[in-house]
Amino acid sequence: SFDINVIVSELQELVGTIIDKIYQITQNELLIRLRNINTKQKENILIRNGELICITNKDFKIPLKPSVFAMTLRKYLQNGRIIEISQHEFDRIIKLKISRKEGNFCLYIELFSTGNIILVDENGKIILPFIRQIWEHRSIKGRETYVPPPTQINPLNLTKERFKELLKESDTDIVRTLAVNVNLSGRVAEEICARANIDKNIKIKDLNEEIIAKLFETITDFLRYFKEKEFQPVIVKKDAELIDITHVKFITYKDMDVEIIDSFVRGLEKFIEIRKFEKKTDDETEKLIGKLNRQLLQQQEA
Repeated sequence: SFDINVIVSELQELVGTIIDKIYQITQNELLIRLRNINTKQKENILIRNGELICITNKDFKIPLKPSVFAMTLRKYLQNGRIIEISQHEFDRIIKLKISRKEGNFCLYIELFSTGNIILVDENGKIILPFIRQIWEHRSIKGRETYVPPPTQINPLNLTKERFKELLKESDTDIVRTLAVNVNLSGRVAEEICARANIDKNIKIKDLNEEIIAKLFETITDFLRYFKEKEFQPVIVKKDAELIDITHVKFITYKDMDVEIIDSFVRGLEKFIEIRKFEKKTDDETEKLIGKLNRQLLQQQEA
């Protein structure tokens, strides 16, 4: 969620650009080509479903035949102007709002679980999702109303009283409590413990008021980077191998080599060749359902 916060902040430079072309370049990757009508400059957004989004200048092999998903996005978004780029709550969801003379459309990029890319009309109805998903609390499929996942804790709005309540709700150690209950993520939770000089494995039941105050003060200081948009992104390397990219220097990476960069979202381009996991192919039933849904959408439009 912190990564998304920084990415959305930096993507504001793309507000006002025109969507030139959309390609599905691999099974789980989407390339959106943009042009700035004032400067004539072109930019590319690469989205790897559930894993990565970045601005890139890399060249990609374009499929000769566009996928149904790419053709649908082109139909509704091509030549549209991006009028808003935002983060839903403090979740791992990026919302692109695109304006065309036919109306406004939204592209929701979900970067959690198996991920998803969802095209939504101006009435909030799903036109087509990248992946058809049925959850307990929401259904991601054509003609359904788009419903985001349940809201999580937003650390940027955290008060000291609420922080204490969240700690009391936990019976594990401090680092896991900060990661899960306070929604800081494991990486940031470890950084907070290191900055506060507190053992990350200490149990919640063993905390005293002094430690709690120190933790909250450290979190408040850390969150100031995000509230004031004062990012100083760095790429982290170990033995010349890419390890991570962070919004500011992390003291938990003090023994690593760091390279200061100008932009977080552009720096992510270096991680395109690093794949976190291989996507599992859909089983035959899901493939058939997806095919039938696409046919249904085409018939309804006809």
